[in-house]
Amino acid sequence: MQAQYAFGNQPGAFNKGAPGEFGRSNGIMLTYHSPLFDVRGIYDELRDNNGRFSNIFQASREYFVGANVRFDALKIQGAYTHYSAPDSPAGVADTADHYWLGATYSPQSRWAVTAGGYYIRVGAGEGDVAHDPSGHAMMYVLGTTYNLSKRTFLYGTMGYVRNSSNSNFSLEASPRDSSSNTSPLVGESQTGAYVGMLHQF
Repeated sequence: MQAQYAFGNQPGAFNKGAPGEFGRSNGIMLTYHSPLFDVRGIYDELRDNNGRFSNIFQASREYFVGANVRFDALKIQGAYTHYSAPDSPAGVADTADHYWLGATYSPQSRWAVTAGGYYIRVGAGEGDVAHDPSGHAMMYVLGTTYNLSKRTFLYGTMGYVRNSSNSNFSLEASPRDSSSNTSPLVGESQTGAYVGMLHQF
């Protein structure tokens, strides 16, 4: 079991944070390990600088449960997350559900291939520049890593996201109101890929 607690660092305002910063946050994680499988449950809270749960993906309550099962060179993983932001503006979507399932295959110790599918559904409600509207999306990812040595490995990933008519989720995470937002147009799909090499000195 692990737990964390962080104050908002504002005198006389227990839940609030400084302008442009987050307020109070806390969480707890329970984990069970065995030779065959692992199970993990998490509950956490992150408040905005006003001490409120005002955005499902930025300042909200999160409930998570996940597990993985191992079969020799194959590991199967799955998880479910529920987000709740009851202080969101009236009429704005204030819940979301996220499901994912994936598998990692390691035919040899230095090489692994991972594939996953991710589904997100935002509850009823409208959106604005900072809030996602009701909608859903599906993302598929395929990636691989190859260890050249103990300190150097190659990696590559391909991804595809398909949005519903009212969503514009991106392959790359970025806030909706950020100048670096990478989301496609509403209702459009997005495809991306990257490759690289990492060396530890």
